[in-house]
Amino acid sequence: MIDEEPAGKQDLMSILKTLAGYYNAGINIYSLPEIKTVKSSSTNVSNEIQKYSNLIWEIGKHTADTELVQIFQLKLKQAGVFSDEILSADKLEAIWQSELASEEDKYFSDDEQYKRQINK
Repeated sequence: MIDEEPAGKQDLMSILKTLAGYYNAGINIYSLPEIKTVKSSSTNVSNEIQKYSNLIWEIGKHTADTELVQIFQLKLKQAGVFSDEILSADKLEAIWQSELASEEDKYFSDDEQYKRQINK
């Protein structure tokens, strides 16, 4: 099903919930073996966030939804994952206009490889 999370992601969330419970109960969690799992999972989480960041960017660009991108950037910033400035609506629109114009130029050029890629 599409709503189900991959097994690795479920395990990480379960471990984090367990660790949070221990931490809130005053238990020293820093020497627990689960910490190694969390550390090794951080690369996977970073890769997932990057994948979704690109997707959110493309959705925002093609639907002119500046609020979607700004909220996503804010949530990442609040989580400590995103350190850049949250882009203003005007700046997003200007960047997207430039990107869309570049995509249009490529599409109408003689770049057959680009046309095949975009028409998949």
